[in-house]
Amino acid sequence: EEKRITANTAAEWRSRMVADGVTPRSINTRMSALNSFCDYLGHRELQNHDFVDEPEVALPELTRSEYLRLLSAAKHLEKERIYFIIKTLGGVGLRIQELPQMTVEAVRAGSVEFHYHNNRCQRTVRIPEMLRMKLLDYAGREGIKTGPVFCTARGKPVARTHICKMLQQISQTARVDEEKATPRCLWNMYQNTRED
Repeated sequence: EEKRITANTAAEWRSRMVADGVTPRSINTRMSALNSFCDYLGHRELQNHDFVDEPEVALPELTRSEYLRLLSAAKHLEKERIYFIIKTLGGVGLRIQELPQMTVEAVRAGSVEFHYHNNRCQRTVRIPEMLRMKLLDYAGREGIKTGPVFCTARGKPVARTHICKMLQQISQTARVDEEKATPRCLWNMYQNTRED
């Protein structure tokens, strides 16, 4: 009420959200935002790391042959943008939230560097040379000179929901179950099939 954060604020807010039936994932996202805000203010002592346990949800497993069928269907339907999105998510190992950072500049450089948790964590993803050349050709044909490779006509990154919708549409032609044609399943397939 007084717009003040005290030592009890985070715990009380967490309890209220649980009582209101907010999903564990949403609670954890909000608690993380509060923790980041407290860190920004220089008051880490007000943070709360008592996150809600999220139930394990078994995702259907996308096989390599289903991945190849998705690529083939996108090519057959002449859906070049979703073809390259599928190839990037499943072939390079990007998460959907990282896709806007796949810029023309990063493709030219041959790798993308991601920073997380206020720069405390980072990872670098190398773009295979053949995909790099194809993405540069695609960007050139689309008139994309800088910024995200996968963008709208206004230059904004393609929305996650739109990517999911495009994947669902391709899945029918590819004869892949809709629940497998998701960015998360593409990420998991990459993780399960990459060479260590």
